[in-house]
Amino acid sequence: MKRITLAWYLIAGLLFWGLPGVFVSGSSAIVLTFAAALPVWLLARRPAILPGQDEKQLSPAFRRLAIFTVVYLFLDQLLGRHLLNYNLLLVGHAGYENMMDKTNQRISQGRGFADLLGFILMFLPFALVDLARRVRQNTVWGEKFRLGSYALWAAAILDILYQPSSSRGFLAVALLAVILGGAKNAQHLLWAAGASFAAFTIGSIVRGDYQTVTFSNPMFDALGFPFINLAMLLNSNCGTGHWYQYLFEFVNKFIPGFIFPKHIYSFNMEATLCIYPQLGGEVESVSIYTYLGEFFYYKPSLVTALLCGGLLGFMARGLDRLIVKHRLYTVRLFTGFISIYLLRSRSLDVMSLFIALFLFLFLWPILSRVSGLPVPPLSTVQEEVRTTT
Repeated sequence: MKRITLAWYLIAGLLFWGLPGVFVSGSSAIVLTFAAALPVWLLARRPAILPGQDEKQLSPAFRRLAIFTVVYLFLDQLLGRHLLNYNLLLVGHAGYENMMDKTNQRISQGRGFADLLGFILMFLPFALVDLARRVRQNTVWGEKFRLGSYALWAAAILDILYQPSSSRGFLAVALLAVILGGAKNAQHLLWAAGASFAAFTIGSIVRGDYQTVTFSNPMFDALGFPFINLAMLLNSNCGTGHWYQYLFEFVNKFIPGFIFPKHIYSFNMEATLCIYPQLGGEVESVSIYTYLGEFFYYKPSLVTALLCGGLLGFMARGLDRLIVKHRLYTVRLFTGFISIYLLRSRSLDVMSLFIALFLFLFLWPILSRVSGLPVPPLSTVQEEVRTTT
């Protein structure tokens, strides 16, 4: 799994959520899907060569990083996002209702400081897992710092259980990434897929989806309704935008909402209010339309598709260089799988995810310096770059 780059996850997601659109919009779905996937593939072809680094031996203090994680979660619940109020595992369907109330109140608003920080540190537990595995695999450190690796695992699990909010998908993807990060054979792959499906099913039961969704089948709703919603959107008069507005929405993501108040075009929310005018400005659930919904909205659609593919491919290439540099392969697994999951909704959401990951990878050397893990030597880094690109 270490050799699969972010670009290939993107291509898989674009094809998976794009090609079935042919049953809704005809051959245009095929054209737009490949128009978005082609730039990603072209940018993924050339290997990325990283600059060298000198090896540094730092004093081990892995438990400090685990303590930092636990303290951050405590402060975030006390002063920040209060995610336990929406936690799927704790409050079930009530958490989903609370989250929808928050969504209705904050429509078209940017993230505050706590939300932005939480979005960036979403990758932290997966980096802790990578760090814990590297400690245990190190022949010198493995036994000496066993308790430190256990502390990292405990902090990572606590962080993952804190984050799901009302999302079944996050829990399933997180479990899949963590298991596959240590997979060594096909049996492990099957076990990871089964565990992820079980997490999705249990999350659906806890959230009450089997009693509230159409046909009482959350899996069908998750896979089928984005295309049903897309058909409804294409048959509605919800207006259109221009390709440069799509680009502006991307640029707008680099402006922190807590520093400079900004207006964000919430495409899914606006489209939901358009196709369901009887809701009167407040929704009980936000419909999604696959990433093709954005392409059909921002005209010309082909230009938007090519622009999307170029932006995603360029960002994925840069991120892969940094991921290999820091050897955060569980982070890449999580990012790849969550990207596929997000493409059932919006391509711009994937871009937000990538920007957050860039910021996290900028902060990670500071955090990992606290943990005391040596920086990999030049020969190791360059060899891993060649095998993963």
